[in-house]
Amino acid sequence: MTREGIRGARAIESLGWYMFATECKTKQGGTMIIMRKHIALTQLLGRREPYKKKGWMAIPIRIGHSTVLIVVAYMEASKGFRGPNMNTLQEVLELRRITRLPMIIAADWNNTPQELQDLEWLEKMQ
Repeated sequence: MTREGIRGARAIESLGWYMFATECKTKQGGTMIIMRKHIALTQLLGRREPYKKKGWMAIPIRIGHSTVLIVVAYMEASKGFRGPNMNTLQEVLELRRITRLPMIIAADWNNTPQELQDLEWLEKMQ
């Protein structure tokens, strides 16, 4: 993260928020989650912090008596679901298989819903 980014993160945290960001896949794009500090982070794969990969991350939060993974992802434009975009889908799918936790996924897909449907990725996520 740049110096400006670090200063921004500190300012956000001083206001009672957490800020988590991932490394950008390209010069454009990356992911960020900002959430209030009173929201309880739970353990994921033995750590009480976001699970980060290049271009996406998952944050385990406690909702009632359940843990839910909030996933944010960025897909590179004009690539379809190939290369780094396919890697992201496979990594999210693997995390789902390992944890079996429900997920809420927010993404800049940069692909059509039909392209995602054709992969049958959502069926594999069940």
